[in-house]
Amino acid sequence: MPHPFDPAGLAKDIAAAVSGTLQQDVTAMSGFSRTQLQAMSKQAAWIAEAAANNEITKAQRDFFLQDLARMALTFVKVIKGLSLIAVEKAWNAAVRVIWGAIETVIGKALPLPF
Repeated sequence: MPHPFDPAGLAKDIAAAVSGTLQQDVTAMSGFSRTQLQAMSKQAAWIAEAAANNEITKAQRDFFLQDLARMALTFVKVIKGLSLIAVEKAWNAAVRVIWGAIETVIGKALPLPF
């Protein structure tokens, strides 16, 4: 018995939904990343220059380096969190498309798994 819907077409619809969702999140993450990376780079340059010119003590340098390390860790944790959210949104988009295709064939709504 032939499929009442086209599996290849469904695959394309899923890919489009997931790609659209991910593209929005990647754009948002890209802007955030660019800003944070520039700030960390400027901080690193300042530390290097101040230390090289003996404008700060070793203790001050170490303090600023610890602060920079915390900034980098926070940045990575935020990117991780945003990535997890993006994956969840992509999964939701894929499930909605798949469930919608099945619902069209069976003529009734299915409960979403989320």
